[in-house]
Amino acid sequence: MNYKDFKEALKKINIKNDDLVMVHTDLSNFSNSSWGEKCSLFYSYLSRFFNKESTLLVPAFTYSFCKYKYFDNLKSRSEVGIFDEFFRNQKNVKRSYHPIFSFSLKGKMDKIFIENNSNSATGNGSIFEKFFSMNGKILFFGARFITSCTFLHFVEQSNRIHYRYSKIFDGNIKINNKIYRNKEFEFFVRATERLKFFEYGKTSKIENDLIKSKILIETKKNKFNVSACESNKIYKFVEKKIKKNPNYILDNKIEII
Repeated sequence: MNYKDFKEALKKINIKNDDLVMVHTDLSNFSNSSWGEKCSLFYSYLSRFFNKESTLLVPAFTYSFCKYKYFDNLKSRSEVGIFDEFFRNQKNVKRSYHPIFSFSLKGKMDKIFIENNSNSATGNGSIFEKFFSMNGKILFFGARFITSCTFLHFVEQSNRIHYRYSKIFDGNIKINNKIYRNKEFEFFVRATERLKFFEYGKTSKIENDLIKSKILIETKKNKFNVSACESNKIYKFVEKKIKKNPNYILDNKIEII
């Protein structure tokens, strides 16, 4: 995919160059080059397309905090994608402080999403709540909606969905080279102790419904899938669905152990 194709794809899915955008990626089929070259090329496209009024949020999640109880916002590697780690290490990119669900940020509003957040990963006072209040857009570049849209966890927590619950994890965090000991952080986890969850198939009802409703907008360039949605539209649509069917997001694929 060249830059012209990239620019046309984003235009078709209503992404503008001054938007607030959460970016989820899977660059496996982005080009035939090495991973380093894929990441460098995609980053150059992002930098070229988005202007100084925009703000980009890229996941830098570290689920290992739950086990090892340590997080360093400057050094802990992102555990959720090769490009995510590449982006984290770029110039003028800053990182938020939640040790499980942190984001790498670049752009005009980076400080807003870094400062004054709560200890919740996806609940009140979290980055996700701020993002929702500003109606940020979510871009899926090669990534599948249902397996990468962590914004859905915010929808689930806001509606206190039955198959997840709030769990507190404590540990030491190092923020900009200053250590804070025995801090507690909340994470809305799946209730795997009592419920069995299943992987999604090649299609899912929620994805089909969102596409039919023109909330999730898709396009394809050189056999590469790109899609996007507005956070407010996703929230309102999914909230209505889960009030009628609490297992809607899971495609009803859940069993009591």
